[in-house]
Amino acid sequence: MTEALPGKHNTPRFWNEITPDSVDANLPPTAWRHEATVNKQIQVYAQLHLLQQLMDSLPACISYIDQNRCYQYANTTYQTWFGIKPEDIYGQPLEKVIGAEAYQKAEANIDRALAGENVVYEAVMPYATGQRYVQAILVPDFNLEGGVQGYFSLVQDISDRKAAENALQRKAEREHTLWQITHKIRQTLDLQSILATATEEVQRYLGVDRTLIFQFTSDHAGEIVQSTTQSNCPIAPDAWQWQADGLRQLCHQHYAQGTVRAIPDLATEVDDFCINHWVEVTAAKSAIVVPILQPQPKGASNLWGLLIIQTCTTHRQWEPGEAELLEQVADQLAIAVQQADLLAQVQSQAQQLIATNQALEQANQQLNDLSHRDALTQIANRRYFDIVLQREWKQMGRSRLPLSLIMFDVDYFKQFNDRHGHPAGDECLVTVAQTSQRVINRATDVLARYGGEEFAVILPQTNLAGAAILAEAIRTSIRNLNIVNFETATETVHVTVSLGVACQIPNRNTSLQTLIAAADEALYQAKQAGRDRTVCGE
Repeated sequence: MTEALPGKHNTPRFWNEITPDSVDANLPPTAWRHEATVNKQIQVYAQLHLLQQLMDSLPACISYIDQNRCYQYANTTYQTWFGIKPEDIYGQPLEKVIGAEAYQKAEANIDRALAGENVVYEAVMPYATGQRYVQAILVPDFNLEGGVQGYFSLVQDISDRKAAENALQRKAEREHTLWQITHKIRQTLDLQSILATATEEVQRYLGVDRTLIFQFTSDHAGEIVQSTTQSNCPIAPDAWQWQADGLRQLCHQHYAQGTVRAIPDLATEVDDFCINHWVEVTAAKSAIVVPILQPQPKGASNLWGLLIIQTCTTHRQWEPGEAELLEQVADQLAIAVQQADLLAQVQSQAQQLIATNQALEQANQQLNDLSHRDALTQIANRRYFDIVLQREWKQMGRSRLPLSLIMFDVDYFKQFNDRHGHPAGDECLVTVAQTSQRVINRATDVLARYGGEEFAVILPQTNLAGAAILAEAIRTSIRNLNIVNFETATETVHVTVSLGVACQIPNRNTSLQTLIAAADEALYQAKQAGRDRTVCGE
């Protein structure tokens, strides 16, 4: 026998154990390994034995089922799964080994494999020994004629993997639910919209019958401010409003520390519930109650309300992740409530500021009006007359339009005061002002008290003829008042006015003082001509 060189193998290795054949032949363990003339049957046996060890070591059920749906081979994993030794499985019908319910669930896939199709599927299989989530691979076995004479089956338990996948999916759904609520809070400051989104998302994620948000409206009362319910789980009319002495304080003792209560059976725990009466009214079977707490100064917290989810038709064992999600939702709702409170404060302050500004604006307007109004006659004063005349002079100059000015005063006003007294003289001036104001129709025309018993009228876009007509209307209206000024031996003199009218189209060669001087000169001429008349200046 040729000695093997170090680090090399002259022949393949098939076997690691001493076989019965090697013992009968009195061969050492290594003799048959490297012997080129080793018996072929021993090689085949070694390969089959190695394959058997491999199959038995796999944590999956490996089997061969013939066309009659009976086992022809099964590895030792079957013993673990079904409590049957592999040798006792041979020849047994598949349905008998795995159970009728599991067989019925797998039958359609078995039919496909026996029809010549490679089949891969996942399913929850209700075996007699327990439920398993499995992945199965079925590979048909074809004979020389191409017919299917059975199939090979590899079935793995993937329950742990599926549980992990489901846990990840549930976590993703929880994060999505929380994101939806958080996103809504960032999108809007409308509290009702946020509360509606919260109840809808929680209802969708948990698949419960009812989701409620309860708010304390006082120390002794509260109400359901938002709800999402299934049609088969309506809220009774008397369950919307809650009232009890010390209701908030009682619930505060249960929930001030942020305690979340997950209750699978309300019938057994309702006596320890701060809102037990309303739990009975709502006819719920299971519930989770989560406090909505608002932070307060010095680390205290205010119990604003409760987030409550309920089942009405069946009891439910709540999962830790569900309570955790609701606690996070309640934290987001507390933020939304705080934002709404701040918004309400800001809006209230804004309304107060608007009201203050409006009052200030009105006061400023009143002050401005007072600064522009003559205290006695309540028409424009001399200051406002100067402002308007200057403004209209510039405007008419740009537009190349005429600007007219009427100046008039009360005739023999000193004699009126001497005869009737100064209070009567003031009343006379008020009457003259009001009567003149009624004659003026256009909003752009301004009547002002120029000084003492003298008045002036600014008439933009009015030529001399138009101004003269208006002046005459003023003179006639005042004369028609028939206010007695004084009496002589031969006549009774009434209150009249004399008026001077001037007009200019402002340009670089003229000035505002020219217009005033022309109107004043015309007034002087009216006085000299005998009073109670209108004179138009050049």
